[in-house]
Amino acid sequence: MKEIMLLEDVNLADIYFYNDGKGMRIDFIDMYEGKPIAFMDCNNVLHFIYSNDFDDRSHGFACYVGEVTLQSFASYQDIAHAFNSMNYGFKRFDMDENELGFAKELHLVSIAGGEVSIQILCKTLPSLYRVSDEIKV
Repeated sequence: MKEIMLLEDVNLADIYFYNDGKGMRIDFIDMYEGKPIAFMDCNNVLHFIYSNDFDDRSHGFACYVGEVTLQSFASYQDIAHAFNSMNYGFKRFDMDENELGFAKELHLVSIAGGEVSIQILCKTLPSLYRVSDEIKV
């Protein structure tokens, strides 16, 4: 359950939801020049939590993100903990290991910093694509 740092000190530019309802794309830009630097595809999304602290109409995207991290869970205990910590709506408290057959492995993307906090729990490992070599991964 090791946490991997994917990006640091970037701006979150856009979030797009795919028409199939199961995936999303997140675009990141350079925080100084506004140039596209990376985007992330998340497929087979099970749970998505978005919180913001925008205080008026002048605030919104693009906004600062200090860290984009990834955690992968493969054991039943870790998967159950991930579901419970995010208050996953379809998880029953009496569910056993055999009933989690649809989720043999889960991946948690956390995007945090400044005015936004996002958590994405998905069955498929998210893909991060570099648009620019200026990012730290």
